[in-house]
Amino acid sequence: MSVAGKSILVRLAGWVALVGGSVAVALVLFEFMIQQLRKDGVAMRVAPSDYGAFDEDLGVRYRPGTAISYAYLDSEGHVLECLPDISITNVDGFRGVDTWLDYEQADQRIIVSGDSFSHWNIGGLTLADYARKDLEKRGYAASILNVAGGTFGLEHMLVHTASAVESNADLKPDLVAVQFIRDDITRGWWFVDTVTDQAGRARARLGKTVECLAADSGCGSDEYLIESRATQAWCESRRGLEVADDVSADLVDTYRDIRGFFVYVPRILARLGIVDSQATSVIPRVTSVEQANTARLQKAIRTLKSSGVRIVFVYLPTAEEIKSQQIFTFTEIENEVLRFYEDLLGVPVAYPNSYLAFEGVTEFAVSPVDSHPSRQLQQAYGRYLATVFEEFLPR
Repeated sequence: MSVAGKSILVRLAGWVALVGGSVAVALVLFEFMIQQLRKDGVAMRVAPSDYGAFDEDLGVRYRPGTAISYAYLDSEGHVLECLPDISITNVDGFRGVDTWLDYEQADQRIIVSGDSFSHWNIGGLTLADYARKDLEKRGYAASILNVAGGTFGLEHMLVHTASAVESNADLKPDLVAVQFIRDDITRGWWFVDTVTDQAGRARARLGKTVECLAADSGCGSDEYLIESRATQAWCESRRGLEVADDVSADLVDTYRDIRGFFVYVPRILARLGIVDSQATSVIPRVTSVEQANTARLQKAIRTLKSSGVRIVFVYLPTAEEIKSQQIFTFTEIENEVLRFYEDLLGVPVAYPNSYLAFEGVTEFAVSPVDSHPSRQLQQAYGRYLATVFEEFLPR
């Protein structure tokens, strides 16, 4: 072989070694990142039973007298947190203290909806219950029926409030309040159901269509794992323990089987800022006003308008907005969707014009592993909502 030929081979070998080495390093880093993500906080949210039943018209229906508690585990099965009864339905299925009887006997009647911020329950109370308490201090004998639901977007909120108004048309509310945070604006419609997969595991599934609820559909997602043995008593008994028991070991096997390897790829891309974190959301998203304008929504709007109720959209500022005392800038699609809803009902969104209601709040999250409102923040939301409601209520 000529000297020139040997030189080419040497350079080629060098390039092969460089490329091969780069790939090897990339794979090592990729695996390291995956391992870090697997260890980074909560991997599994587990409940001992399901909460919320399939409903073709509402997407989900919450059965009266039920509740859900969560155990939070990392990917190795270590218990990170135990939160009991984070959502409770009363005897009439509402997610708060007040029932139809309380509503019938009240001087002022309010129906509210919202997402998990509004149904979140600590010690038997939601932010709507605190709003009612604050209204009582202001001289109102009000009742608030709470039809909020976890993962609700604006469409779910209006459909559920319309259903509540229609179900007792003789007792028209003085006010319907749709309470939302920024993330709710682009949430699309979904259904929920508990299904059993081929391995016999009960799974709480969420899907944008009924077909997506099937465990093998490839288009739905699991809301939380269901394990009857994962009670709050079990959860508390596992705090701080490194050695897995049968329950946590089975949960780890289930998690790894369901989630698989490639679930970490979009999470890594979102963590690096390569893709929008909403693009990896398990919640269906609307990307245009046309997608938001559904026949289901129009039916709910007709019901609410024909009832003659007063409606208000109330924006709930989240922790960072409260700390900075300003509402962060919405995206173009978020602004478009909000304008669509405002025009549809002819009512503007109520934003906080003061943050006095939130003064003194030092704990914003219920737990280091869960960003839902703390009791302090729930009480502050109650004060804020009472101020908004007072503008619309008769004496």
